[in-house]
Amino acid sequence: IGSAIRTKISRSRQKDEDAFDEWIEGIERMNNLLSGHALRLSEDAIRQHVLAYACAEVRELCITDTIQQTTDYTDWKAAIDEFDQRRRTERLRREREMETFLRR
Repeated sequence: IGSAIRTKISRSRQKDEDAFDEWIEGIERMNNLLSGHALRLSEDAIRQHVLAYACAEVRELCITDTIQQTTDYTDWKAAIDEFDQRRRTERLRREREMETFLRR
């Protein structure tokens, strides 16, 4: 069962419309099921997963010095989540503008 959970984590990707906080919490919940197991991901491994499989804008943020130098995992997640909330708000605003424009 551990390998099935690890595979599910490995296949997890953040889509553009997905909220970072919900996506990362899902990964953490699955990872917690591996508690005490050799397949459990470290915080550094989760960071690497985010760097590889988050949506493009979040991946770009993850390579900035500010995020790279944030050593505390909770602070790291909070900084990414704050950015992601702004990203999704802006995305929604652009979608609404496009809908308004297309209705004219």
